[in-house]
Amino acid sequence: MSIAEALTELHSGEWLLEGEPTNEEEFNASFSVITGTDSSGSSILSSNISDFQVDWSTLSAKSTQIENDRPAKDIRAQRNDILATVVDPIVSNNLRWLDMTAEKQAEWSAYRTALLDITDQSGFPTEITWPTKPE
Repeated sequence: MSIAEALTELHSGEWLLEGEPTNEEEFNASFSVITGTDSSGSSILSSNISDFQVDWSTLSAKSTQIENDRPAKDIRAQRNDILATVVDPIVSNNLRWLDMTAEKQAEWSAYRTALLDITDQSGFPTEITWPTKPE
């Protein structure tokens, strides 16, 4: 569970979290809202629950959603890295692209499309069949 990630998404202000709370009591004891700065530039912290703008049940639910979404996010990141580092330098480079046969261009186009379509696979995100990169 990542309460800090959930806070980043849900809380619009500045805050301080000590540790990684696992329940409401721990959260209330470890979370503070930064409400401003004093004359020396130090942060003014509030531990008043009414200043939090978010409650434990909302944070816990958001944290669970983030964790559940992580496998899909990781696969998309891996796919995007392959597109950016392997595919796009070939298909976006006119000299390399035009130097290929029509058959090779079709292979690279199909590979790129298959990468983009990974999220449509029935087992996504837990069972992925990665397409084979053209030689």
